[in-house]
Amino acid sequence: GGGTPLFWWFDMIDRENLYPHFRGLSAFAKGVDLRGAGWGPHAPRIAGGAYLDARVLAGPGDRALDGAAPPSEFLAWIYDARILEAWPGAPYRAPPGTRITFDGAAPGRYRVACYDTLTGTVVSAREIEAAQEGGAFALAVDLPAFGNDIAVKAKRLDAVMEFDKRTEAGKGREPLPNRTGTPSETGGTPPPSAAP
Repeated sequence: GGGTPLFWWFDMIDRENLYPHFRGLSAFAKGVDLRGAGWGPHAPRIAGGAYLDARVLAGPGDRALDGAAPPSEFLAWIYDARILEAWPGAPYRAPPGTRITFDGAAPGRYRVACYDTLTGTVVSAREIEAAQEGGAFALAVDLPAFGNDIAVKAKRLDAVMEFDKRTEAGKGREPLPNRTGTPSETGGTPPPSAAP
């Protein structure tokens, strides 16, 4: 499982209707499965502004590749470190030509999407081939213009297609009844009632 950091005065989230701030993360996390082994922190290379930093999760590797397990999926948050001291403040703009590189990536073609972290909107999407550098592969992503921060989701295409197939196979199933025993709004059948 996973979750967002929770503000100390959690009730303020409801009183001040801060729920829209979770929209970006919710959109970014859609379709991501962090269960199981293979996920871990990754140290990327960043070319661009002096204050840029990143937090990256990489995983899960494909063990069919010569017994190794290079990561085939990357989840990244790239941000200007100054926002941690003065939020919201004036937005810090990443310079043109900012790039993040994920070293040690599994070879292949990746679907890469860049997200606005507040709205969850995809601001850039394309396919990129991991390039060989020495004896390993690296996935280099040129980032679109952004202020303060941006999120990147990169997934090797064969893994994307496998996820799409599993999702498609799950369509058309009858939903389970909800916990109260009444049919769900989508047509579930209630469970047989137990005799008292």
